[in-house]
Amino acid sequence: MASLIEKPLVNILFGARQTGKTFPLKRPIPSPSLWYNLADSGERNRLVRDPAAFSRECRALPPAGNPSTVVVNGAGGI
Repeated sequence: MASLIEKPLVNILFGARQTGKTFPLKRPIPSPSLWYNLADSGERNRLVRDPAAFSRECRALPPAGNPSTVVVNGAGGI
């Protein structure tokens, strides 16, 4: 699985709700990484109130070395 998420720079994993899409990602994601869980109302509301926070937080990741990883675990109807 790790080799599948190294390239290209953006990977999108689609599937029905509650089918275990997040589980296989938890292990191979290297550090540094950011996880956004949009199913969590607090996290979602924080980003809705300040949409630029997502960009700021992503840009704050270290620029060199291993590629940084950003995971957005979505909430279906948003």
